[in-house]
Amino acid sequence: MKKTLGYLLASLVVVFVAMPAFAEIEWSGNVAVGIENIDKADPLTKENLQFTDALVNLDVKAEIADGVTAVAQIRQADSLLETRKVAVELSDLIPNATLMVGRVVFPMGKEADSQTEGANMMKNAMIGNSALYDQGVTGQLVDYGMALKTTMGAVNCLLALTNGNVGAARDNNSDKAMMIRLDGDVPAVEGLSLAASYMTNDAAATNAPKNETTNMVIDAAYAMDALTVGVTYGDGEKEVGTTKTEKDCLAIEASYAMNDTCSVAVRQSKVKISENSVDTCEVTKLQVGINYKLADNTLLKVEYVDNKNKEKPTNLKTDADYDGIKAAIAVRF
Repeated sequence: MKKTLGYLLASLVVVFVAMPAFAEIEWSGNVAVGIENIDKADPLTKENLQFTDALVNLDVKAEIADGVTAVAQIRQADSLLETRKVAVELSDLIPNATLMVGRVVFPMGKEADSQTEGANMMKNAMIGNSALYDQGVTGQLVDYGMALKTTMGAVNCLLALTNGNVGAARDNNSDKAMMIRLDGDVPAVEGLSLAASYMTNDAAATNAPKNETTNMVIDAAYAMDALTVGVTYGDGEKEVGTTKTEKDCLAIEASYAMNDTCSVAVRQSKVKISENSVDTCEVTKLQVGINYKLADNTLLKVEYVDNKNKEKPTNLKTDADYDGIKAAIAVRF
């Protein structure tokens, strides 16, 4: 904990003390506050009406010199303040590419671009994330290393090589995590976009039991005027010692803009989990949301969520059944 706080304070000092020397500084961020009434299966928390934690993202970008940019993201979520991303971006070192070195963020799936635990609700049709995110298949992977971003025709490419223990500073082994993401619009079909993300991560320390994770996510979205339809397929696999856990995932989402200020959306997601080829549980999540634009940078969001967990009595690794209503106000600045 002391190391984490020390790293956070050191990062903030570097960013704020060095600011006067930067030629150009850009600020942006998101804030979200809300309330929810969730009916859980646990009788001790059956009717849980409460105000939710305030969520904050603060992105800072400073152009130090031609082709050299320092970026940082400070985030508060679940009452924790963290420096999520700290990196130096070099755009002139390699032709038609940007090299990022530091604590980098790698997006697994389209949902990672708009995951809402970081307050970025302006891009997300819902307040909450899908079952794929809840079960660790989609989302932002944060690790120390380097990433290369480039464009090849209509395809955007992101490659990353990191320590090999996502979310930690060191993993005490020489193996690294490797990640690749390809995305872009399909020129032959107007409105259609595709994306594919893949990561493999060996987090086992030297001479320790196996601890490997491999995730793959494929996204497809089709926009037709006011209607947008999206499909996400995910496949997750984790081997810890002699236990192999597999996750087969699917999410379908549709959103419709009724006018310039109001839109509705629905998402159905499912994750089927098995251990050593034996089915252990199946999580399904239904979300129905309404978004109302109070201003160009402010959204009022209301969502109904119904999470079902069909698990066997011996498996206690997933969330219990719950349903209820959430409401939030999201602001971009």
